[in-house]
Amino acid sequence: MRIYKELETLGFFKWYCTQYSGLVYQEYKPVYDDLPLDNIIRTELNACVFKFFREKYNYFSSPTESDNDTTKTYDWLITKNLGSGKKFIGFIGYKNSYEEAEFECIKKLIENTKKEL
Repeated sequence: MRIYKELETLGFFKWYCTQYSGLVYQEYKPVYDDLPLDNIIRTELNACVFKFFREKYNYFSSPTESDNDTTKTYDWLITKNLGSGKKFIGFIGYKNSYEEAEFECIKKLIENTKKEL
């Protein structure tokens, strides 16, 4: 999944430019999905992606790290604020790296949001 292409259809870049006025992303957007997961530009954008989902769609996600004997797992808990409480959406456990777990979480947020629209 090309997450930044998907995020554009959900209004992320319009929101991003409104939040951080003066930003011109058009010339760079084709390459965002091609950057390595641990690239600083992706890291900064992803922080804004989580803020976007909180503010626009009421999705909350939080990372945790757990050690199971010899295996380190990077976990994400996803909930949705419904006003009358929170709805559990998913729990993603990923073994390889924090960046891959973050990527999987963003994919899940995109999938859930698209189902709602």
